[in-house]
Amino acid sequence: MTLPPLRTVSPLVLSASRATDVPACRLAWFLEALRQGGCVWRNPFNGSQTWVSFDAARVVVFWSKHVAPLLPHLPLVEARGLAPFFHLTVNDYEAEGFEPGLPPLERRLEAFRELSARYGRERVVWRFDPLLLSERLAPGALLQRVVALGERLHPFTARLVFSFADLAAYPRAARRCAAARAGIREFLPEERRAFAQALAPHLARWGLAAATCCEADDLLPYGIRHSACIDAQTFLRLGLLTPEQAKSVSTKDRGQRRDCRCTLSKDIGAYRTCSQGCVYCYA
Repeated sequence: MTLPPLRTVSPLVLSASRATDVPACRLAWFLEALRQGGCVWRNPFNGSQTWVSFDAARVVVFWSKHVAPLLPHLPLVEARGLAPFFHLTVNDYEAEGFEPGLPPLERRLEAFRELSARYGRERVVWRFDPLLLSERLAPGALLQRVVALGERLHPFTARLVFSFADLAAYPRAARRCAAARAGIREFLPEERRAFAQALAPHLARWGLAAATCCEADDLLPYGIRHSACIDAQTFLRLGLLTPEQAKSVSTKDRGQRRDCRCTLSKDIGAYRTCSQGCVYCYA
């Protein structure tokens, strides 16, 4: 029996990936996809499969907490005609053990600095994501950790993106957090505003733009905007897309959450393939 051919898509922008940490957990798979010139993507909702061709792709956005394994292979990415852009989550929950599968913070900072030296500050975005509280981690203490990281990272990035933990919307994440028995909780609305207000002077001092990811709160009075984490206009400004290419992918990606402002891309990741074990993980 001959199976029908898969539907094929040829995106300009690849996302690798919101669903899993490709550099840390699926690197061999990704390198094979580069060799093949594409990959099969399985829809997590209905199980249908699509062939994602890399032939037209010009930008690949890597989302990672542990990007170091990817570094030696970046020449292969570029040889495929893909310009890498990075969203690197650098949190500091080491004392709480909320991210048990990650290497020490110092190693992650080293990889961040190396990427910035290679590609420039504007192609390496720092994410502190998500911001969450616990019995032993109050808003002020968490702010101190963000500021301490900002002091070290701001020379190597132009932008900070953050979000507040949204456990109520993700029952599996809420159950994992409860199982950690650490009193993990979300920020209250007034705590979110106070946090943004306290962070603002540091952002100004660092010369760092800041934005929230998928947040409805208006924090513009503190100089914090809503983020489009994948943004065609940013890729155009950095010379990663031509004006015609940027125009073709400038509409909102309707496959994302309501408050997401990202423009069109094709995510190639698969849920439940990450081995880092972060207690707050939404996937």
